[in-house]
Amino acid sequence: MSGGSYNYLCFALDIGELHTRINDLDEMTDRLAALGYADDAARESAELLARLRQWDVRATVAIKRLRKVWEAVEYWDSSDAGEDDVRAALAEYRGDTTPATAEQPPAPPASAPPAAAADEDEGDYIGYGW
Repeated sequence: MSGGSYNYLCFALDIGELHTRINDLDEMTDRLAALGYADDAARESAELLARLRQWDVRATVAIKRLRKVWEAVEYWDSSDAGEDDVRAALAEYRGDTTPATAEQPPAPPASAPPAAAADEDEGDYIGYGW
């Protein structure tokens, strides 16, 4: 036998290449576990496999959420749409009920730090209160 039983999984040197070989990694994980003396390598292989699958789910969700924003920017940059289309896509992405116009800047995302407030004891000093 000349090798290749796992489609040369051993040569998957980056995440993109490994990602295309998930089934081979799954089979290799089972094989390592079956050896009885490679539990540590089987466990790490299984953890890697689980992380790849989790990443797939998370990436798919993010792509679905961002698709319309990416499309609007791509169309704007190729002169097939305008800035208002990007703002509308961002508003939908953020869950805003009223999209921002070119004259009105978009609201900051929910994860933005609180707005700066003047500190009465420090005169004109602006602090975040953290």
